[in-house]
Amino acid sequence: MVGEIVVVAIAIGAVLPAVVVWWWAADSQKVKVHSGVNDDSAVVDMFVRVLRAAKERLIIHDDGDKIAGTVYDDRTAIEAVRNRLEECSTLEIRCLFNDQADLDMVRELRNAYPGRFLVTYRSGDRPDRDIHYKIADDGVVGHLSSHGHGQPERNFKLLNCTNARPRTRKRVFGRCIRQFNQDAESATTPA
Repeated sequence: MVGEIVVVAIAIGAVLPAVVVWWWAADSQKVKVHSGVNDDSAVVDMFVRVLRAAKERLIIHDDGDKIAGTVYDDRTAIEAVRNRLEECSTLEIRCLFNDQADLDMVRELRNAYPGRFLVTYRSGDRPDRDIHYKIADDGVVGHLSSHGHGQPERNFKLLNCTNARPRTRKRVFGRCIRQFNQDAESATTPA
């Protein structure tokens, strides 16, 4: 009897971790990743893709600097945001920028959608290794990029977690979401 219990305990001890690893790996396979290097026109397309996935909340962290070709001055992107805010009456878009620049999107939408299109600015200097992101609904879809300040070419990843579990989404985007919330607490909002 004791021998059978030991065999069952060993079997459970070996099988259970394998099942957990398989379950985690199977859900990770549901995350679709597209990566590469993009430029300003590709950024607009990816911005709109992430925006369309947002139903409740979109968080944006970027430099927000006034450079030629910025998505925040692009008419297609601005109209896409305006249309999405009209379609989804509960959607909130929160932007956290490193730079306080005169951007068309901010100027046009902040006053048109008070309480729903919110813009704050990071306190202090831009970190050297700053990851920028646009994340829809706590990780359903997100765009991550890294680049030097003012650089038009960006290394990016577009991650689609639509079919993944919330736990997997949290594993993929949790660090960025936590950083956004932490930085937003100390951010400034201009009058």
